[in-house]
Amino acid sequence: MKYCVLALLFAYANALSFQSVKKELKILYSRLDQSYHKDFYCQAPFEIISRKNKIILKLIPGKYYSPRKNHKPQTIDWEHIMPAAVFGKKLRCWNKGGRKACQKDARFVRMESDIQNIVPVISEINNDRSSYSYATSTDDLPYTQYGNCKVYTDFKNARFYPAHYSLGYIARSYLYMIRTYNISIPEEELKQIKEWDKMYPPTAKEQFLRTQLHILQNKILFQETQKR
Repeated sequence: MKYCVLALLFAYANALSFQSVKKELKILYSRLDQSYHKDFYCQAPFEIISRKNKIILKLIPGKYYSPRKNHKPQTIDWEHIMPAAVFGKKLRCWNKGGRKACQKDARFVRMESDIQNIVPVISEINNDRSSYSYATSTDDLPYTQYGNCKVYTDFKNARFYPAHYSLGYIARSYLYMIRTYNISIPEEELKQIKEWDKMYPPTAKEQFLRTQLHILQNKILFQETQKR
């Protein structure tokens, strides 16, 4: 059954795109209550503005986040928890030019468009995290890069330390991608992910969001079948 589902997903991947699912996610979040209108890493609130059939997520300045370097008005971006560099690196297209070269690869597009692996984040932190691996935070790290946001980007060692409240969601997103697309990651990293999953079980809020994402994903795939 799993392989039948994957075959269906890949069959319609050419009609999907990261850009198109981001639009769908904006619509979904606009229908969720305000407790969900927060960025993933800092829990900084954002407002949802509708303008001429366009939905904009606008960060609300406040105590949760201060810019590290870029003091221009920050936007809300959409981040892959498992980076494209992880789920795409073993594809043939990746060796020909990375993410850009994989835009016509059905498997890559499907993984890139999987909304169970996409979260709203502050643009500066999205750019800083890049495709760095997650790491367990320690008390000796200076969590002041982004004001009161309890994350840390280790640029020298290419590591990103998220706050404890996001570790469970990160772990389940990784495990979902690993199981759904048969992705392999280093054993030590997998061990860490499984530990986070056990230490930080899903809250009722996460379970509700995951259900809504599942419903939306099925809707997107159904709509693509109707276009054929």
